[in-house]
Amino acid sequence: MKSDLEKAKNAEWKFVLFHQPGFNSSKEHYEEQQMRLLSPIFEAGKVDVVFAGHVHNYQRSYPLTFKPNNQGVQLVNNDNKTPAGKIVIGEWRLDKEYNGSSNTHPNGVIYIITGAGGQDLYNQEQQADTDSWQKFTCKFISQYHTFTQANINNKILTIRQLNAEGKEVDKFIITH
Repeated sequence: MKSDLEKAKNAEWKFVLFHQPGFNSSKEHYEEQQMRLLSPIFEAGKVDVVFAGHVHNYQRSYPLTFKPNNQGVQLVNNDNKTPAGKIVIGEWRLDKEYNGSSNTHPNGVIYIITGAGGQDLYNQEQQADTDSWQKFTCKFISQYHTFTQANINNKILTIRQLNAEGKEVDKFIITH
């Protein structure tokens, strides 16, 4: 990962895509946090957005930086042998000044879960229950299927989340 990001150091935009999110508020799969360990690499590589799936809903974090403290808990299944997830403890900083419309310069990486495309949705009850969201979660849409659209126009990135009818349910802009 470090090598790939180093090779892309002069790229205008940097995105990372993988399956399992490190930051999610969904009760389903919350304990699977092991991908958080890559956050310092993303920050050093100046990644703009990290996209993940796995969790069947849409979530967007505030721009954040995360420093793992190398403590955590490896969870195992009932057989006490098979890994079931990992809780990763650390310190995050959130940029709540960034709003994606009038302030389009985030201080940190934005993490997107775009897993609401077709399978059964997870944790529909959480969409309206903002108290159930982790502090790093800015948007949580779980009551209907959605997809992510990204548009780059030179130094402006616009990301929109659309429902099946094409209605915009989230939008944010990043400007370089």
